[in-house]
Amino acid sequence: MLEKKSNIPIIKVILILFTTSIIFISFIFFFFNTQSLNVDNKKINTQIVLKKILNPGCFSNEYATIEEVKFSEENLNICFKNFNEDIYFNVVLRNFDTKNLESNYLYLNNKGVEDPEKEFKDKGSLCSIYSVKSSLYCSTHKIPILYVNDKNEKLNKILEINIISS
Repeated sequence: MLEKKSNIPIIKVILILFTTSIIFISFIFFFFNTQSLNVDNKKINTQIVLKKILNPGCFSNEYATIEEVKFSEENLNICFKNFNEDIYFNVVLRNFDTKNLESNYLYLNNKGVEDPEKEFKDKGSLCSIYSVKSSLYCSTHKIPILYVNDKNEKLNKILEINIISS
């Protein structure tokens, strides 16, 4: 019987495999970096919300201060008019004693929906520690703040901001 040996150019095969693997690894690397850019964009939007609320203009004329007269949903919506529609958040003032959980939440309504509270809770139900597949970035920020009531008394309170960025 005759034996035939094939002529496989080993150097060419190695070069093709090497080039293919570099392209494949580059694609995977690019894909993972794109995902981190999306998360960073959501974190940036979160920082913008915090900065706008704490800086003078929305609820007070002083930094990290909230005046009782200006702390309303109307002022919140004016302050965030034409803001990114992929961000949902609520704002609440709490006393330092955490036993009193009854608080008045303010919800951003930049989409003109009837019930921004329901919309926030619907999105918030998708936020879960166990939900890794969720495309939402959910965060809660508690910031000590100076609250000026209508009698011009200054009280220490905690400003809680819950943000959902999609």
